[in-house]
Amino acid sequence: MFDGHGGEGCANFLKERLHLYIVKDENFPADPAAAITNGFAKCESDFIEFYALGKNTEVKSTNKVHNGIENIVVDKSGSCAVIALLVNSLCYVANVGDSRVLLSQNSGKEIKELTTDHKPNLITESKRIIANSGKVYQ
Repeated sequence: MFDGHGGEGCANFLKERLHLYIVKDENFPADPAAAITNGFAKCESDFIEFYALGKNTEVKSTNKVHNGIENIVVDKSGSCAVIALLVNSLCYVANVGDSRVLLSQNSGKEIKELTTDHKPNLITESKRIIANSGKVYQ
């Protein structure tokens, strides 16, 4: 599931490509967790290079900004993501952003959170952002 914001470009990019980055990763299927991590990283890198930086002028997003200097189209959208990947008898789940996965057990009597939201007001997330040269504005 891809929850886009600022337009549909990034969510559409993820929908069309993320699964391919994962299953084509050298770690798949032996190490699905590494393949998922690498797939997300590669997908993000390619989206930034080809869409957010405007190297692809065929972006179909409704949120475009014209860059007069280079005369190119720039997509300013983003997306949260949550995925589930079945490999043999195991289910791997991953998320980026504040989309989450819940597991319902015993006919809904038990609910278990399988992911943690990535929100900057959480101490662990704030530390991660700052450690990666980012800033958190309150």
